Amino acid sequence: MTMRFNRRRWLTTAGLIVAAVLHSTSVFAQEPLTRAKAAYASAAYEDALAALSSVRYTAPSTEATEVAAYKAFCLLALGRTDEARGAVEALVQIDPLYKPTEEQASPRVRAFFDEVRQPLLPEIGRKAYASARAAYDRKDLMAAASEFERALALIDDIDEAGDPSVGDLRTLAAGFKELIDLAVARAEDEAREAAEAEKARLAAEAEKAKEEAAASAAAAEAARLEELNRVYTDEDSAIVKPDVISRNMPPWSAPTGADSGQEFSGVLEVIIGKDGKVESADILESVHPLYDTLLVRSTKGWKFKPATRDGIAVRYLYRMGIRIGR
Repeated sequence: MTMRFNRRRWLTTAGLIVAAVLHSTSVFAQEPLTRAKAAYASAAYEDALAALSSVRYTAPSTEATEVAAYKAFCLLALGRTDEARGAVEALVQIDPLYKPTEEQASPRVRAFFDEVRQPLLPEIGRKAYASARAAYDRKDLMAAASEFERALALIDDIDEAGDPSVGDLRTLAAGFKELIDLAVARAEDEAREAAEAEKARLAAEAEKAKEEAAASAAAAEAARLEELNRVYTDEDSAIVKPDVISRNMPPWSAPTGADSGQEFSGVLEVIIGKDGKVESADILESVHPLYDTLLVRSTKGWKFKPATRDGIAVRYLYRMGIRIGR
């Protein structure tokens, strides 16, 4: 009999095999602590202990605390009280502030933890205080504050009936913590004041720079305008003097009398604009009272090729000697 190859059935079967393999791999790839918690929840305490023994961690850490706690839970559940006591003692050294929650353990287990933990706390609290004081002495206030907080948390958890001296230790730790808090607050105030002063200084410098920039811009604009409106003379260097294009002089008719047949002379001053036209005219030396007015009026129609400086048209002061008569 010939068997026909069913591609669809083969793919389905292969997919199921792959899925099963992946599921199996994912289960075995779970973290040992996760497997231990699952085994403990299902009352497989030996399996949980085996999983916990394979956990690798860097103590102290949250994982180290959980491993030690669940080890103690499992040992208590198996009735191995002495080993559980050792596990709790190890846990207290890792995290002396740890306490099982109501969700994690029964009242009996929590009471066992407290029974093992309480005798160890005074010594741990004193060590925490000593560590905090050492940090304070070397002026490492942030570390000291953290250590004093830890010491106070431990001291508050100690049964004073069992060790009355912890009251004095708490007073000392609280006093140093208050000193640190005051020092930190003062340092923060000083830092804030310094920051505000620096901010004000920078703002003042920025305002000054802004004013200086505005003054500089104003000066530059004034200089530019001055340069634009400057009137050059023949005393300035690099000036190409203006050339006359049209300059019609008013006719002179001497009046009868003493002025008849006389020669008169004077000096006229005109400012020639950049467009070559006369902007203004002044009589520096009178030619003749009757002629001066005619002369100034005639300059309105004069035309020049403007003076230039570096090829650019400029205003120019032009003085002319005027002679009439005879």
